[in-house]
Amino acid sequence: DVTSHAAKRMTQRGISIADVDQALTQTPFNYWHSNTWKVGYYDPGTNVFVGTVNGVATTVITPSAGAQYVANLLAAAP
Repeated sequence: DVTSHAAKRMTQRGISIADVDQALTQTPFNYWHSNTWKVGYYDPGTNVFVGTVNGVATTVITPSAGAQYVANLLAAAP
């Protein structure tokens, strides 16, 4: 599932459902963001990051920093 916010951002950013599906096949990792533990998926091949809460995609981006974005998320744990 994808929130309406994430779906809107996907459209704005030109990220397809196939790109999201591909990212979701990657190894998940836990990260702390906005006082909440979330699960992220990052596909370096498409540079698509998907952040989920309770199994629902809430964030879908193509980070300009690429894999460094993921490293920054992992470093931010409380």
